[in-house]
Amino acid sequence: MIETEPFELGNRPLVTFADVLRAARAAELSVTSPVSIDRRRDALIESILCFVQSRGDVVWFAGACEADHLRLRHVVGNATDGLNNLQVVHGTGITGRVFSTDATAVALDYFEDRSITHEYDVTVAAEQINRMIAAPVRAGHGLHGVITLAMRGDGTVGDRAIDRVTAAAVELGSVLDVMLSNEQLVVASVNQERRRVAAELHDGVGALLFALGAKLQGLGARLADNPELFREIQGIQQDAAAAGLALREAVEKFDSPPGAAALTTTLAEDCTSFEGRSGIGTQLMVLSHVEALDSVRQHVVVGAIREALRNVEKHSAATLVVVTVTDNPRGLSVTVNDNGAVKDRSSKGRATREGRGLCIHRSRVEQLGGTLRAGTTDDDEDSTYSFRVWIPR
Repeated sequence: MIETEPFELGNRPLVTFADVLRAARAAELSVTSPVSIDRRRDALIESILCFVQSRGDVVWFAGACEADHLRLRHVVGNATDGLNNLQVVHGTGITGRVFSTDATAVALDYFEDRSITHEYDVTVAAEQINRMIAAPVRAGHGLHGVITLAMRGDGTVGDRAIDRVTAAAVELGSVLDVMLSNEQLVVASVNQERRRVAAELHDGVGALLFALGAKLQGLGARLADNPELFREIQGIQQDAAAAGLALREAVEKFDSPPGAAALTTTLAEDCTSFEGRSGIGTQLMVLSHVEALDSVRQHVVVGAIREALRNVEKHSAATLVVVTVTDNPRGLSVTVNDNGAVKDRSSKGRATREGRGLCIHRSRVEQLGGTLRAGTTDDDEDSTYSFRVWIPR
């Protein structure tokens, strides 16, 4: 966390950079919808840009947009409209170069710097800026965008300014990663509700249509000697059958979360189901953005976590279980921790008392090159019992 002296924006003194980030992170705990996430993200980015900016400077955040370009969605201190929503192709200008190289860059004289391309010279000249510092913003499994500080007037670029931009990029990436994970929790919650509605439609409307079809079939058999009415009933039967097919197709689509949200949605449902049947408080925490898993890996991870929850239910007097998900380019980790007693459970990873189910799931995880560890966190018998699955990407 960066602890800096207060900056000033115009004549208004601002609190420290750390204060804003702490407030932003605390606010993330109350996110309730994708819309509020977008608004919080925009507000956070603009707050950080204000702290990076000194009087007279221009600062912008260019977010990854398409496969080959960025877009300047947030600009502070600009004098013209040329920078707003400017599209920057990867590798071009200082902003595009930083995104392509994933390394901070400094231009002491933008117009004379031959290490960068100059497609945007007219826009830059209109802002009367010449010195620039750009730093990559990393979030999730890759780059989220670039923060660029552009300074007006003659002068040098000091270490303090460079540190301010690079530190802000690191902090922004960290908070955006938290936002991405919270967004997945929101999506998982929405998908849980979608599945609940799909189940109600299947069990309620589906059963009603089936019963209607059966009654029409019986009625048709009784009216076989009335051809005109019989044909009318057959038409209604066909309509009921078509409605049933359409309902099944709709329920199937409604019940299938998108790939990137499939794992968190399934784990959220498992936590809800576990809490409902066991009475043990259960919390799912997603600490980073989770990329989609292939079906084999997801099946293995979900199966192992379900085994861990069953073991908690059978062998522990726990009152709280926390399931934690973290993801990075190297691999995905899911951990189950509970506050129950560890006796009657294996206290070391491969203790002889380890159950057959745990051994089976360990074997499946290891076949994918991963690891499964279960036991106490240290030698203290009162320590927390932890179950961790790691699967390589």
